[in-house]
Amino acid sequence: MYGDVEEREDGRVTLVQPVFMGGRIVNGNKLANIGKQVSEYQLSLTEDQVEASVNQYYWQIVALKEKLRTLETLETQLKGIYKDVKAAVDAGLTTRNDLLRVELQQQDIMANRLKVENGLSVTTMLLCQLIGVDKSEFDIAFDDFPSAVSPLDYYVAPETGLENRAESKLLDKSVEAAKLQLRMKRGENLPSVGVGAGYIYHDLMEKDTDFGMIFASVSVPISSWWGGSHAIKREKIKKQQAENTRQDSREMMLVEIEVKWNDLQEAYQQVLLSEKSIESSTENLRLNNDYYKAGTVSLSDLLDAQSLMQQSHDQYAEACTAYQQKLTAYLQATGR
Repeated sequence: MYGDVEEREDGRVTLVQPVFMGGRIVNGNKLANIGKQVSEYQLSLTEDQVEASVNQYYWQIVALKEKLRTLETLETQLKGIYKDVKAAVDAGLTTRNDLLRVELQQQDIMANRLKVENGLSVTTMLLCQLIGVDKSEFDIAFDDFPSAVSPLDYYVAPETGLENRAESKLLDKSVEAAKLQLRMKRGENLPSVGVGAGYIYHDLMEKDTDFGMIFASVSVPISSWWGGSHAIKREKIKKQQAENTRQDSREMMLVEIEVKWNDLQEAYQQVLLSEKSIESSTENLRLNNDYYKAGTVSLSDLLDAQSLMQQSHDQYAEACTAYQQKLTAYLQATGR
């Protein structure tokens, strides 16, 4: 803290440099440093929110692209089935009703494709707006979903994750700031000590006179003792409130970490189940295709097998998307 300079018209100039201000100088600097750290933690939280939104849109786009790939596979299969059924109708081996069933299935695939393409367009637009790029110049290259890694590879103890979180650090800083505010308020009611230097100039009887001096000053705030005691009590209450808020919030964050962990484990199990469903539905479709060609199952059975395969692939895409989003949520909940 810089000293105070006073200059008067009568030629007096004094400079006072504070030496002791009841700890207000030191604590004021500490408060300023806390404010800087709080801004950094708040920026980190904002970055986490943006990352979560980007992650959500990204995996939604990937899931929609996977659904389009499944629909394209079904379209190719239906073209082959349509060709075989039409040949059978032309040969009088089956009725035109079977051909209409295939056409209805094709129309249903086309309707689903339109919905997926529209959803893909909108989601891509939202992602581009979020990251600030032109939609016409943006695309996501996608081959296959990455293998879902066991959640155990990402596990950390809840207490460790809690300490890593920016929210936890912000709560610590709020308590620290409340303690400093209490010290500042106490310092306002303590004596202040300063040292100074002065210069005095006089023009007496047309004779110039000037001299310098060094002095010390002590200021005792007697008039504010009564009001100061009440102000200190208020700061003590604020400090206790900050500590209570921190304790309650930390307990809630520990619960949140546990919930995120359970969600991640559940999402992983859904991925494993959907992988098995794909294997079963693919084999079921292969068998029904062979049986249909052999004339042992109906066309309806074959088309139902195709629908089951589509459902299993869609469920897999959704399960993988949910797993990636739950993983991001868990990592952020544990401060990573």
